[in-house]
Order: sequence, then C-alpha cells, then structure tokens
Amino acid sequence: MNTPIKAGVAVAALAALWAAGTAYSGKQLQTELLAQAEGWKAQANSPLRVTQIDYQKGFASSTRTLHVQFGCMNNAEGSPEPLKLTWRDRIQHGPLPGFGAPGAARIESELLLSEAQAQALKKLTGLDSLPIALSTLVGFGGNTDTRISVPAFSLQPDANSQFHLKGLQARVQLARDGSAHFEGDLPGYELHSAQGGVKVLVKDAHFESAGLAPLWWALTGKGQGRIGQISLQGTGADGKPSTLFSIDGLTYTQDGQIKDQLYSAQMQLQGKGQVGGMALDAVSMKMRMERLHTAPYLALVQAAMTQGCAVGDDPKAQLEALTAPLLQLLPHNPLMSVDEIKLSLGGKSAQFSYSVGTQGVTADDLKAPAMAPVLMKKAVFKMGAQTSAEFIQQLAKASGKELPPEALAQQIEMAVNQGFVQRQGDKLAAEVEWKAGAMLLNGKPMPLPGLSQPQPQPELEAAPAPQ
Repeated sequence: MNTPIKAGVAVAALAALWAAGTAYSGKQLQTELLAQAEGWKAQANSPLRVTQIDYQKGFASSTRTLHVQFGCMNNAEGSPEPLKLTWRDRIQHGPLPGFGAPGAARIESELLLSEAQAQALKKLTGLDSLPIALSTLVGFGGNTDTRISVPAFSLQPDANSQFHLKGLQARVQLARDGSAHFEGDLPGYELHSAQGGVKVLVKDAHFESAGLAPLWWALTGKGQGRIGQISLQGTGADGKPSTLFSIDGLTYTQDGQIKDQLYSAQMQLQGKGQVGGMALDAVSMKMRMERLHTAPYLALVQAAMTQGCAVGDDPKAQLEALTAPLLQLLPHNPLMSVDEIKLSLGGKSAQFSYSVGTQGVTADDLKAPAMAPVLMKKAVFKMGAQTSAEFIQQLAKASGKELPPEALAQQIEMAVNQGFVQRQGDKLAAEVEWKAGAMLLNGKPMPLPGLSQPQPQPELEAAPAPQ
C-alpha cells in the first residue's frame, strides 16, 4: 500500500472515530440533560420551576429549550402572576465541540425574552437584551467549566436613578462529585439617586473559593477575596455631600471542612474605613460555624426549595416538613459564633462577640410532646463586649459629643456598681449568657419571671477559635 493510500486510510479512520465520538457524546449528553431537566420539572412546589422541556437533537449539535417560571402558582385574587421566561442551551457535541478544546460538549446558554418582556426591558434600561453570556465546557468525565461574562453597561431605572456596572467575569468549575471551584472579578459598580444625593459605590472586588460536595453552593471550603472599597455617600447634616459609611481595603479568608459528616467553617475579615465621619483605623471580624450535620442540612435546603410555594389545607404539616430537618441538626450541638468584631479608633479599640447553639439535645428530646421547654433548657447563647473609657471618649469626640472626663467616669462607675459592667484591669467588660434555661449577667444569676436558676452541667469541649 503506497503512502497516499495509507494517509487516506488514516484520515478516513480518524473521521470515522470522530463521527462515532460525536454521535456517542450527543446521545449521552441528551440523556443526562433531559434527566437533569426532568428533575427540575418534578419540583412542582419550587418558586423556580421548569414547566416544559424541548430537546432537538442533531448530529453535531443540539438545542435544549426550557420554559421556566419564577414565583408561586397562587390563584388568590390580587396575587402576582409568575414570571415566565425561556432558557435555551445551544449544544455542540464532542469530542471536539465547535472544533475547539476537547470535551464531551460545549454549551452556550441564554435567557430569552418574549416580545413584551423585551419591550419592557428596553423601556426600563435601554438595553435590547439581557447583558449576560454563559459558556460551559463539559468534560468527558462529566465535569463542567462555566464562564460567565457581563459587559459594562449603564441604565436608568427611573428618572432619579442611574446604575453603572463596569462589567463582571466569573468562572465555576463543577466536578462530578458535586464539589466546585469558583472565582470572579467585579471591577465595580455605582448607583446614584438624585433624591438625597445618595451614591453607593463598590470597586475592585475579587473572590475565589471552593465548594464542598454535595452542596457546593451552600457549603464552602477554602477561599479568599478582597473589595477595594464599599461606600455609601449622601447629604450630611450641614446639607453638603458626605461619606456616611465606607470600608476600604476589605479582605477575607475562609476555611471550611467536613469531618464525620459534620461541617465546620471559619472566616476572617479585615479592613479600615469610616462611619458618620469617624475614621476607623481598623475593622475586623472573626466568625465560625461548628458541627453542622450535612444530611439534615441538605434535607432542610431541599424542603425549603420544594415547599416554597406549597399550598394546602394543612399548614401544620407544611411547617413540620420544614422544621423536621432543622430539629435533626440539634443533637450534634451546632454552634454559630461571631468570636470578634473589633473596631480601632485613635489607637483605642472595642470588641464585641456573640454565639448561639445547643448543648446536650438528644433524640428523645425531639420526641417530646412539648418541645419548646426542653429546647429552652438546652439552648446556649452568649454575648459579650470589651472596651475602655479611652475608646468611649474617642468615639464621643469623633461624633462631636465629647463628654467631660468626670461625667464619663461617673456614668461608668454607676454601671459598675449596678453590675452591668465589670472592670478587667484598664478594660470595661460585660457578658450576658443564657445557659441551662437561665440567664447570667457577668457570671451572676439574673432572675427572670418563670425561669429557674441555672444548674451545673458538664461543659461541651469548645472548638478553638480561629487564629
């Protein structure tokens, strides 16, 4: 066999393989995309519903069209009609979809408007179509890589307002197991309102994070981000433009993980700024979440989605469907805590904290006919604050309401004598705690009508606060 014939055979073989791969990927993708859409359609009580599915399959490409409704199907008189939209996916089959990067498919998605909706959009914003583009590359193993692009645009919602977006770029990489990685850049946006001279400004925002399986959009892993500035400007008491609120150089980090089916996460934020004309040297926050059981949390999210528009003659049953998974979280001693909110002003600082959770709830407790009294005794709440007389004076001075030192000292001494505040060296501190069905103020019982004094209980080992 001579060389030209060999080359022709090779080309023919490659063409046959490509055709077979294209046909196979097209069939597989059709099966998966239809199953996905049917799953959405089955959620009849969700505020976001798929009502109709159309799939037109070709050899090298296909089109999936979904008719979608936003809002509840409520026939009550005067209730708003659901918003009806059309979602269209243009699908190019692999193994070289669109003769670009290799993959099972490439999907270009768009949201279509009816003629009436397009006219309303044009009248409201001046835009001919929705300014968003989504492109998804589907890998051979089922992974997806979606890029979202929104160009810069301006619109005028009403005669007194203007909105300017400098664009948006985002990417979501979703693995077959339900984990994900997402990142995005928001150069900024501005919202102006002639009434009151209000201006909202956000600029230079970037984020990236990992989502954990199976709820990648609800349970996050490691991540970080920044926002160059968030500010709210308006008219001051003197009638002149003034910055009412501003945070500059805001950065955050987070770290979430699942161990033994329990989710925990920590987050830290820090920046600087000003509030009401008061310059803040630093603003920081530390938060954490502990022992959130993933299975009932997933059930809670699904119940909230499917019951969002549920109607019927038994509201008690609907409430139980929503609260049952929430109650199943409690025996794992979940904790939500803001360990520190710290403000620094003029070299002085103040910090606040609070936490809420449960301790010692059992499966038998959840079967009690009157559950509220049981949970009240096993709920845990704590709120604390720590500052100094110097910070209070700095805050009063910055707000234009400076107190004479002797007047401030007298007010502080009164609060200490009444037990509302404690002295801890040169600091002033206060703590309110709900524990074992009773209230404590600075560690001492605070009698409340109808409640008993706290009884000693074994302490739950607390997870360490983030450093």
